[in-house]
Amino acid sequence: MSSPPVALTIAGFDTSAGAGLQADLLTFHNYGFHPLTAMTSLVVETPLEVTATRPVSATDLENQVHLLLHTYPIATIKIGLLAHPDQVLVLAKLLKNLDLPIVLDPVGISSTGSAMQMAGTSEALAEHLAPLASLITPNLPEALSLSQEPTNTAPKELARRLSRQLRCAVLLTGGHHGEGDEISDFLVWEEGEATFRASRLSSPASLHGTGCVLSSAISAELGLGRGLEKAVASGRDYLRSSLAHYHSFPSQEPLLALNHHLRSSHDE
Repeated sequence: MSSPPVALTIAGFDTSAGAGLQADLLTFHNYGFHPLTAMTSLVVETPLEVTATRPVSATDLENQVHLLLHTYPIATIKIGLLAHPDQVLVLAKLLKNLDLPIVLDPVGISSTGSAMQMAGTSEALAEHLAPLASLITPNLPEALSLSQEPTNTAPKELARRLSRQLRCAVLLTGGHHGEGDEISDFLVWEEGEATFRASRLSSPASLHGTGCVLSSAISAELGLGRGLEKAVASGRDYLRSSLAHYHSFPSQEPLLALNHHLRSSHDE
């Protein structure tokens, strides 16, 4: 009997299912993976607001990840929200000798502007976890927080400096920088650089989970054996399709969600 490849997502639990573990689950499923989950934080939210964040203890996170690593043949790992430095340290200990793709999305602030991390978490990520990653996928504010570079640093140069500092590949996503109708994502890795350009989609502000979906799609591509540049290009295509055909649910203010129903491994 055949079995699908296995992916592990380590991220926050989003009660509205638009981001975090739930978005990762949908993405990995659509790529044909059996997805495992390790929860870092309970995030009580909708696309419009975050009302509470409840981190799990470092011990509870360690127990989740340790069990899954020693039980399943995991092919790829995506890491999202980490709420405090102790979570970073236990993950670094567990993942340091693994020979498989690890994609890190350094979530610091929700799309609605709520802080998601305790003090010192970004510094711990940069020192202990990022060097273990195959790729880190910050947006502009996250890259500035990790690098401590001046805010006026040009995005492409920021990606280069961050890659050198963290000793890993960096995809600086373009949603928070640039003007006009085009956005650019900058990929810097040991073998070179690449720029990915696309027209800017006019999606409403309350649509969240884009960083989660992009990083898990790239993680899936890497887990299937794709090279880094191709994995990034295909992951961006997956996100763009989900964005372009988003769902809208009626309420006093429209509740929006990325559309994961456009691609299914069962239809391929």
